[in-house]
Amino acid sequence: MKTLIQGGYVVAFDGKGHKLLKDGVVVYEGDKIIHVGKVYSGKVDKIIEAKGRKLISPGFVDCESVAGLDVQVFATDVGRKDAFGPSAWNFAPTKAHLYDSKEIWENQEREDAANSAEFGTAQCLKSGITTLVATSAGRDTSEEDPTVRAIGHLGGRGYVARPYQSASYYVDSAGTFGYHWNKNAHTELEKGRDFAVKYEGAYEGRINTMLFPYRLDACTPELLRETKTAAQDMSIPIRIHTAQFLLEFYEILRRHQKTPVQFLADIGFLGPDVLLHHAIFTSGHSWLAYPDDGTDLRILADTGVSVSHSPLAFARRAVALESFHTYQQAGINLAFGTDTFPPDMMMHMRVASTTSKIVNRNVNVTTAGDVYNAATLGGAEALGREDLGRLMPNAKADIIIVDLEKMHIGPVDDPIRSLVHLSTSDDIMTVIIDGRTVVQDGIVLELGQSESELLEKVQLIGLRLKDEIAAHSWGNRTADEMFPPSFPIE
Repeated sequence: MKTLIQGGYVVAFDGKGHKLLKDGVVVYEGDKIIHVGKVYSGKVDKIIEAKGRKLISPGFVDCESVAGLDVQVFATDVGRKDAFGPSAWNFAPTKAHLYDSKEIWENQEREDAANSAEFGTAQCLKSGITTLVATSAGRDTSEEDPTVRAIGHLGGRGYVARPYQSASYYVDSAGTFGYHWNKNAHTELEKGRDFAVKYEGAYEGRINTMLFPYRLDACTPELLRETKTAAQDMSIPIRIHTAQFLLEFYEILRRHQKTPVQFLADIGFLGPDVLLHHAIFTSGHSWLAYPDDGTDLRILADTGVSVSHSPLAFARRAVALESFHTYQQAGINLAFGTDTFPPDMMMHMRVASTTSKIVNRNVNVTTAGDVYNAATLGGAEALGREDLGRLMPNAKADIIIVDLEKMHIGPVDDPIRSLVHLSTSDDIMTVIIDGRTVVQDGIVLELGQSESELLEKVQLIGLRLKDEIAAHSWGNRTADEMFPPSFPIE
């Protein structure tokens, strides 16, 4: 069936970059866009009216989605004074475990895991995120992974990976961090590889996979080299958390006498197939007191890696990239990973733009266009996809329609500026993925239950999760002791 969307403003791709077409049209057939322009004279089967102050945009690419209820929801405001950023270490248990707080999730009931994944994925879709880079539930089971199922069933496009690493974190009764090294880490890589083989191409090709050595400081050089070889053999990309925390930077420096970025370059790990989550603490960051000759940023640019930037998650931890503009000027491909609640891409673009202006003390850097490019083209490049993040013939029909005709937005002069600085995810009207409408009038069509029913289930999951955090906490602290409520609750 051939469908025409009548704009409104259309964000068209001309082969080099985005441009705006006022009163433009987008035509798609099957899973592909076949025409973008001012008019279309051919016959169509269906017309979607989006005239006036409506924006027709490519869907957003989220390079680190929280496709499930995450423990970060409790750490949005306060945390440990000595952790210098990491939210997970606030509630790390006193025993060693593999995926930080993810052990808590591995112990949950199957129904909770399914509802959690459905909740997180639905939120992403409602926010105009059409491609999610997500993490599996980490279970060893013959049943379908809840994250894969939620993304696939609800109509999303996903890059899903099972995390693995060489060491577990633990916090002793005094609150001191430590590493417990696993001599059989290779078997964890095998599980990650098996997961990729099992799910690559699932749900009519909308599910792809990656290899995911979870955190740099918890991986041996041998595991990273094996991962690189395995990814090349399988022709799939790699993702890894790198240079995200101050303590991690100094741990890698202590072990290898190199920065995290320089260490990864020296072992031959970096390349266009690698997505680095965060990469905040590069040489020259103001927190490091480490000499900067520009080496880290040159390495990131020269090796062609992509950096997934999560501005809101780290701003909540009092941490900032220094800066979006500086990385951009160095030639580094930047994408966005929401990595926290809510997965409102407009909010994350807004925080990135504002934070970068503050860090650079320059109102003219990191414009709305810059962050919009990262949320679309940057994310697509990070995944090696020239058919995502753009509206042009032969691109995937991953399209969102945003209603900018709202009181909180006011008059629209530049629709991209209005989108980034004034809109919210509630302004997303329609989400189309692979030519199929998955969100209509803000409602996820394949949800299978009402939003109020799902939200009630998630509320109960959150309460159980809060109890689990307290049960695992070092020092026998309660959740309220770790994260005091804003005001006394009686």
